[in-house]
Amino acid sequence: MRDVLLLYSGGLDSLLSLCRLVSEGYNVYFIHFDNGSSIGIERVSEGAKIIEKRLEGRARYLGVVSTVGIFNSFKQIENLSFSDIANKYGNASISQYQCLLCRSAMYERAIGIALQHNIHYIAEGARVCQKFAIEQAPMIEEYRRLVERYDIKLLTPVWDLKNDYDRLLEISDWGFDLTPYEGRCFLGYPIDENHPVDKNVVNDIVRMFRDLVLPCIEKDMNSEYRIGHYKHLQLGHDKVFWL
Repeated sequence: MRDVLLLYSGGLDSLLSLCRLVSEGYNVYFIHFDNGSSIGIERVSEGAKIIEKRLEGRARYLGVVSTVGIFNSFKQIENLSFSDIANKYGNASISQYQCLLCRSAMYERAIGIALQHNIHYIAEGARVCQKFAIEQAPMIEEYRRLVERYDIKLLTPVWDLKNDYDRLLEISDWGFDLTPYEGRCFLGYPIDENHPVDKNVVNDIVRMFRDLVLPCIEKDMNSEYRIGHYKHLQLGHDKVFWL
């Protein structure tokens, strides 16, 4: 059976992603990342307990893992002023910039965990219809190429799902209620639903990732300390929270 590490938000997209992975025969380890700017984290663990009970060992919750410390390794970005960022990447908002850092930190953590435990698949609940700049196809492809550098494949089980009603029906078929258990994040916000996604914004987000974030991730992942940081995570056993 193939192991997969799922980035679990507690929302319905990540729940359906988990269900679809289970149906495809994956052994799912799911984990929540705390960026230090969210409330309601305890709800995620409540939902995770329901999932574990319902799926009877086919999905295992690893707990909440902090990504706050990774921002300290993004010195190259943190030393830039907002005016520096605006001058070069002016189509992206500060909120979208923060989303990029947050999601990238999740991926760095996930890659480290996967490498430590010989997992060759990472999954997330991105959907093509979402209005977050970091969930648009060009940025998802950047993350796909990132994980492939470490012999890991990125899975996006609900990418092509466009209808929220279909999502609810499928989740119901699995015997779950339709309550999202995700917390509230104060870092980033989606684009206005009444407007199409601005390609210039997405292009600037991709350029920021390539220019600023990716070199930091590569530096961290080449550090023996960073990889060794995950050795205490026992898959399927005690839940872990890293400060």
